[in-house]
Amino acid sequence: MHPSYYVKTYAAHLEALRQRHGEAEAMEQLVGGADHWVGMLEYGTLLNLGLQPDATIVDVGCGTGRFAHRLSEAAFAGRYVGTDILPDIVNYARQRIARADWTFAVAVAPPLPIEVGSADWVTFFSVFTHIADADIYLYLQEAKRLLKPGGRVVFSFLDFGLADHWPVFEQSLANRSEDGPLNRFLGKDTIRHWSDRLGLRIEAWHDGNEPWIKLSPPNVLHDLSAPFWQSIAVLRAS
Repeated sequence: MHPSYYVKTYAAHLEALRQRHGEAEAMEQLVGGADHWVGMLEYGTLLNLGLQPDATIVDVGCGTGRFAHRLSEAAFAGRYVGTDILPDIVNYARQRIARADWTFAVAVAPPLPIEVGSADWVTFFSVFTHIADADIYLYLQEAKRLLKPGGRVVFSFLDFGLADHWPVFEQSLANRSEDGPLNRFLGKDTIRHWSDRLGLRIEAWHDGNEPWIKLSPPNVLHDLSAPFWQSIAVLRAS
């Protein structure tokens, strides 16, 4: 799909949420709600995969800054670049995080605003769940271009092979609209094929119902292992 489709769709969706909820709640609902918890899961995902404190992260689809907010709370000292397609969302995240040394930028399609071969991590949390196949492939191609040797792409996806995700598909069937956000499902075979084509190695899968993310939330005295709910794929650059 043309990038203007996504911009138009999400701008209309955000405006409808503003009409119903007001600014702050609209921003949280735009990215699915549960802002603090999802931010913890996103941060926990990278931490469990070996995130180092001096890494460079490119967070595509940064939304209202829930991942960035958790990174900031954890005093992450590395480089962070967050992108999204709507200026209002990017400005909201920039003001919320208030880190002059971090970058928040509008990018509706590749190329992304960072130097080639400079990223340790390129993340797509709840991005490939809402865009078409060709756009997913182009973003994976761009991620490979940006990664250092050994760097990793991490993305979440709705998995056709997972029964827990089937109700979302049924909901999509029941609520088909040209104006609403797209719900996109992937199969592992498709991801394998794309990875082979791009020269990326599949390092790990984590099904959406697998409690693999170890968390230590505030005021909890024991470790908590949680699922992400969406499935997670980890691809490594050679």
